[in-house]
Amino acid sequence: MSHSVVQPKNDTTAQAPSGRTEGAAVRRHLPVGPQGLDAVSSDLCDALEEAGCPLAPMVRERLRFETLLAGLSATFINLPAGQVDSQIESALQRLVEFLQVDRGGLAEVLGDQKQLVITHSYHAPGVPPHTRLVLNEQLPWYANAISQGEILRFSVLPDDLPPEATLERDYCFRVGLKAHVMIPLKVMGAVVGAIGFGSFRGSRDWPDDLIQHLRLVGEIFTNALARKRLDLVIRESEERFRLMAEAAAPVMVWMSGPDKGCTYVNQHWLDFTGWPMDRQIGDGWSEGIHPDDLQRCLQTYGDAFDARRPFRMEYRLKRFDGEYRWILDMGAPRLGADGTFLGYIGSCIDINDQKQVEEALRAREQSLRQAREGLRNVAAKLLHAQEEERRRIAREMHDDWTQRLALLGIDMAKLEKHLGAAEEALPLLRTMQEQLVGLSEDMHALSRQLHPGILDDLGLVEALRSECATFSRREGIAVVYHPEEVPTALTKDVALCVYRVVQEALRNLAKHAAVNKAWVSLSATGPELLLRVRDEGVGFDPAEGHSQPGLGLSSMEERVRLIQAKLSVTSAPGRGTTVEVRVPLARSDP
Repeated sequence: MSHSVVQPKNDTTAQAPSGRTEGAAVRRHLPVGPQGLDAVSSDLCDALEEAGCPLAPMVRERLRFETLLAGLSATFINLPAGQVDSQIESALQRLVEFLQVDRGGLAEVLGDQKQLVITHSYHAPGVPPHTRLVLNEQLPWYANAISQGEILRFSVLPDDLPPEATLERDYCFRVGLKAHVMIPLKVMGAVVGAIGFGSFRGSRDWPDDLIQHLRLVGEIFTNALARKRLDLVIRESEERFRLMAEAAAPVMVWMSGPDKGCTYVNQHWLDFTGWPMDRQIGDGWSEGIHPDDLQRCLQTYGDAFDARRPFRMEYRLKRFDGEYRWILDMGAPRLGADGTFLGYIGSCIDINDQKQVEEALRAREQSLRQAREGLRNVAAKLLHAQEEERRRIAREMHDDWTQRLALLGIDMAKLEKHLGAAEEALPLLRTMQEQLVGLSEDMHALSRQLHPGILDDLGLVEALRSECATFSRREGIAVVYHPEEVPTALTKDVALCVYRVVQEALRNLAKHAAVNKAWVSLSATGPELLLRVRDEGVGFDPAEGHSQPGLGLSSMEERVRLIQAKLSVTSAPGRGTTVEVRVPLARSDP
């Protein structure tokens, strides 16, 4: 008999002798699977034997076989992974003994090379045992046929083997194999293994219905092995996770189930809290949270859990020594391979030292802010004191020194008249008079710079007009001055600030702008007073303005800040400079 691909047949036994139609009718209705156990009973077998039906022994034998299959199927339902291998070998023994053959085995497709390997077997006493046979190497023709999904059944070996099966023929001669059947096992159309049985005592047939039943047994074994491998993968994955969690110092790792209750914490968590594992499970872990943080912490966790989203929170957790330490806790949902929500997994790290550093930095920043504010107050007082001192000196110079110089000039003129036309004395006296006049003018100008008395006497508009005119005469730079609708009721500090900004802007213009013309405008626009000093000179980079020596720009900024105004400087190399000051008019009310 040659090997072949077997197709199931409805007629599974030889025909009954003619004239025994009731036996044939019984045979046609016999079930071919475990589901027939409810329909066929031992009482029926007894009745058939008493009636002299020739099919009675066959029916009884099938009933025994199907009872065996049903028992095997029940055994492997929910079988623990650790018992799968021993139960497969026990089942192979029962099948070998029931079928009255000598050896049975189960092969699996293993490894990256997809080799067909005998992994489970049973042999009767005196029969050569199955070693861990790699069919691809020792019986390649067999392995190739099985990998293509062919059922191999040989009643007489080695005669039934094809000529190309040379290694298989040698194997039969060597071990004494007389008959053999091997049935491929498939999952999703792919061959994942095979189940086989052999006889060493003589030849035998392998009917179609037996092959179908043996295929069912092989599928039971295959499913059990698949569950075992999956369980092994899960346990290995869990073990790797636990090893990683325990080695992830100083990270504390936790897991929770779909009911929000804690199911696992690693050793680092236990060491930190000093509590045993059973005290952490469920809601016990939260007992160590600082009372002031507990509700916020549980609310954050619960909201994230309900929304199935990652979360991040900080809270204080009691350490084993009773000290509360700040913890950064981060968690994310856990999903199964099919997308089932399994709970959460998270990690925590001790950030207490970082928190202390942050608190120290915040305290230092607060101290610096206070010191800066104190320096600004001191600067304001210094500016105010400077202006008051300037005012005093300017008054003294104007009311005393310049008056005395003027009187000296008058006396010199009188003396010139009394001397007559003395050729030597008159030129000297004229020179002294001119020097006295020049000195008087310089003293008057210095007085104006120290404190513009005109500001107090005539107001900001006229004081700026006088300053622009004086600047033009002194520096030779034309200044176009344009005041427009300026309120007369400006406070002294606002008027003085605007006047000083114009002075400083014109002074910087004379030093750096390289121009012969400038523009100064002063106007009230809506709720603010606007001052603008503009030139079309060389310009500069405002970002570098503070790095240049001198206090001009810084002085303007500090003065403007003291009256709660805004200063802006717009400039660029080669594009001139514009200085603007915007003063809230409400601030200007007396």
